[in-house]
Amino acid sequence: MEETQLMQIIAQSGTAQSLCQEALNCFQQQQLETGLNKVHQAQTCLKAAQKVHGELLQEFAQENSTETNLLLIHAEDHLTAAETIYALMDNFKVIYQQLEGKK
Repeated sequence: MEETQLMQIIAQSGTAQSLCQEALNCFQQQQLETGLNKVHQAQTCLKAAQKVHGELLQEFAQENSTETNLLLIHAEDHLTAAETIYALMDNFKVIYQQLEGKK
C-alpha cells in the first residue's frame, strides 16, 4: 500500500465533495448549466478516487494482507462521504432540472 495512493483517494474525494457543494450553490442561484458542469467534474473526481481504491483492494487480495492504518481508514471515510454527497447531489440535479423545465 502506497501512501501516495491513499492521499490520491483523500484529495479526489475532497475535491468531489467541494464540487458537489458548489453545484448546489449554483442550483440555488438558478445557474443550472454551471451546476451541471460542477456535478460532472465531481463525478470525474469520484471515479478517480474509486479507481485507486479498487486498485488497493486488488493489492490487498493478491497479497492476502490484513495491513491497515489510520490513513487508510481516513481515505475510505472521505471516499464514502463523497459517494454519499454525490448521490444526493445527483438527485438534487434532477429536481432542479425539473423545476427549470417548468418555468
